[in-house]
Amino acid sequence: MNKNLKLFRAWFSFLARCTIKKKSLWCMATVLLVIGIAAAQNADRHEIIRIGLYCAVPDEMTETVLTNLEALDDGLYRFYRSSSLDYMQEDINLRKAECGYEFPNDLESQMQAGEGECIRVYTSPSTVLTAVVNEAVYNAIFQEYAKTMLADYIASHDVVSLKNADELKALVYEHYEYEKQNTPVFHVVYEDIPENFYDDQALFQIPVRGLAVLFIMLTALAGSSQYRHDAKKGRFLLRRPDEKLFVPFLYSYLPALFIAVAALLSLVISTTAPLNAFLIAETALFIIFAALCSLICTLLTRLVHSSIAYDALIPVILLFCLLYSPVLMDLSDFIPGYNLLSWLAPTKWYFALYNLF
Repeated sequence: MNKNLKLFRAWFSFLARCTIKKKSLWCMATVLLVIGIAAAQNADRHEIIRIGLYCAVPDEMTETVLTNLEALDDGLYRFYRSSSLDYMQEDINLRKAECGYEFPNDLESQMQAGEGECIRVYTSPSTVLTAVVNEAVYNAIFQEYAKTMLADYIASHDVVSLKNADELKALVYEHYEYEKQNTPVFHVVYEDIPENFYDDQALFQIPVRGLAVLFIMLTALAGSSQYRHDAKKGRFLLRRPDEKLFVPFLYSYLPALFIAVAALLSLVISTTAPLNAFLIAETALFIIFAALCSLICTLLTRLVHSSIAYDALIPVILLFCLLYSPVLMDLSDFIPGYNLLSWLAPTKWYFALYNLF
């Protein structure tokens, strides 16, 4: 038993030194880190939805509404006041802002007069968030305008008949629903997207995790291929039965583990989630997935005897993983039998394990 352990340690130490010296692995690790940095910048750019606000000379109520919106911090919206209408429209066209709101100078008096379309909403035809943001803006307006509504109602009605505060609250809520449904406050103005919009924007989130598992799979396959070529050239001689079991596995696992470490660093750079539980779960998943890929590759080396045939299988396996697991996109609606065949892709197993956490 001690001899077997010493032999394993010797091979592990030898192959680990060889792995660290491979320039190709360092290049792949660098690529993963660059992907992580790019994803982090992309996340910072799109994490908060920026909403423009403009009013030339706001009345007292509008000034309070604008101040409250600017102070709103719910992790989703970031309202900011623009210095001019032209600047706000430019921000929308360049997608620096999702949309923008132009308030009239006399918003309170227009709403009291029952005038509709008081506020102009500037947006691009591609946005899908205007209705959601409208609700947030209307809520901020109503918090201030409700005071005016209630004062007007008390001034013109006998409120003594109301028995308690709950009835008064119900009345205010009823007026809120009426104003919301029957008094259109917002007038939407669509702005054209500039021709260079798609050149300046990130069209999708960078799939750091998907690319990481694909790199691990690629490295495991390349390690097994290297084992076959080294064995064919007679660079080592495996005499013991246990050597024939763990040496091919280590040839594949150590490079995959090296890339797994780089992938973990890339995810740490790109993520905005807390790192305590994330690091433990992700580290365990990468170690397990690297071992799983190496085990599959070791079995393939025993099934496929030709080195040329095995090397030819590598791009086929990687393409299969791209098509049948959500690395870049989900193609389940376009490929017949996708749900069944996808379980043959090792990268799919990783995502299945990841979803359990």
